[in-house]
Amino acid sequence: MRAEQLSTWAAQSSGGGGSLWTLLLPVLLLALFYFVAIRPQRRRQREQQEMQGRVQPGQQIVTTTGMYATVVAIENDAVVLEVAPGVHSRFVKQVIGRVIDPVADTPVESTDATAADATEPVTEPVTDTDTKTADKSQSSKPGDSASS
Repeated sequence: MRAEQLSTWAAQSSGGGGSLWTLLLPVLLLALFYFVAIRPQRRRQREQQEMQGRVQPGQQIVTTTGMYATVVAIENDAVVLEVAPGVHSRFVKQVIGRVIDPVADTPVESTDATAADATEPVTEPVTDTDTKTADKSQSSKPGDSASS
């Protein structure tokens, strides 16, 4: 009986073709959603957990809330951070947002002249008010009348 139902369904679906797309479209959308959203998020979470597991005392970190701190000690699932000189706080490891690389964060001296010019403040700001007032004064002369 089950084989008869399957053969009847196959005969009906082969003629229409629309029911196959009706069944296949949600499956394709779920697969697309998995590869676009779920899989990259899981990869980021795994990388974040690995980074949190590799943290060593003495490293500088940035917490997920944006606070800079130095790792003082590591406990089971907690980390002791020095948030200011002599001020130690205990946090869970998940609070570590990223580890600061001391080599990458050193400022680089720029020899480019345009970079030096970009840091200088503008002494006279440019405004459009001068041209607008000049246009108004020219168009509002008493001798000019466009409706004559």
